Amino acid sequence: MRNRFKSQGYTLVEILIIIFLIGIFSSFFLSALFDMYKNESRVRYILKSDSDIKAFKTYLRRELELIGFGIPKGICSFWGFSPLDLSNNQSYLRYYTLAARGNKWSGCWYVYDNNIFRTTATNRFGEPCPFPNDTRVMNHYFIAFGSDKRCENLNTCLIQGSQVNKITLSTPYYLVYVDDSSNINPTNFCSEILTVLYLNNSSPIEDKICHPLLRRSHLSMIMGNDTASQLILSCVADLRMSCLDKNSNTIPCGGNQIPTFLKVCMIVQVGSRQAFAQEKPKYSSLCSAPTDNNGTPAIIDDLFAIDPNYRFTTIEEIIPLYNLQGLNLP
Repeated sequence: MRNRFKSQGYTLVEILIIIFLIGIFSSFFLSALFDMYKNESRVRYILKSDSDIKAFKTYLRRELELIGFGIPKGICSFWGFSPLDLSNNQSYLRYYTLAARGNKWSGCWYVYDNNIFRTTATNRFGEPCPFPNDTRVMNHYFIAFGSDKRCENLNTCLIQGSQVNKITLSTPYYLVYVDDSSNINPTNFCSEILTVLYLNNSSPIEDKICHPLLRRSHLSMIMGNDTASQLILSCVADLRMSCLDKNSNTIPCGGNQIPTFLKVCMIVQVGSRQAFAQEKPKYSSLCSAPTDNNGTPAIIDDLFAIDPNYRFTTIEEIIPLYNLQGLNLP
């Protein structure tokens, strides 16, 4: 028996009307969703940028406070390396540190005398240093040098912890922890622990979120013998650094007098382009130079003449150089 209520289905016109209505409602919904996402992204970006600036200040302070970390006093200057050097209009900082290698036991040192090792050193996390024959470091590398605190030939002075009993230096001698890798080149030890922090105005990396004049202007770092630089911070408008003595007087960074502080002054972009003109950033008297226009560098005037809708902030830091004196071994 046939079903008297046999379904006739939808006509083509009805299907087209339904598709049309779904398209209208979907367009409204997607438009509202996109606007909500765009606003949320904008808020999150601004907050993230402000947080990034604070995090960068912390990073910068920690990085530069570790200049000279883990390096025996005079061990690299013996080969003509200056512990700290500043050039290129105060925007190119060259220094050495073992902390840049990121090893847990960087900064550990030992004195060997009367057949025993002595140390009062801790690593950068405050942990007591294990002795060279400890299983944690026995296969790691150390520099061994005599009581004159010199090592003329690093090929013979670089040694594994398990081999320290084979050292022929007269006692007392010293050991300084270097690395857990056999890739380190003894003859280039000092050049391998050099770090360069600088303003790169011609970076190969173009960041289109930056002001048009700053898309290739970044704070960069080169570590050791690496040929490629690492991008640290984008959209940097100005960078100037100087060395200070204990009385906060400016002194040459590469001179005979070892500085007590490093002053770092920066102007960096925060966030993306805004919808309205922003206020020009100004240095305080701490960082302002005589050539600045009421604390505003000429580069800022140039940026705002092209597009004033970018927000900038100043970073002014006085960083103590605790480790620049080098390890004062007994």
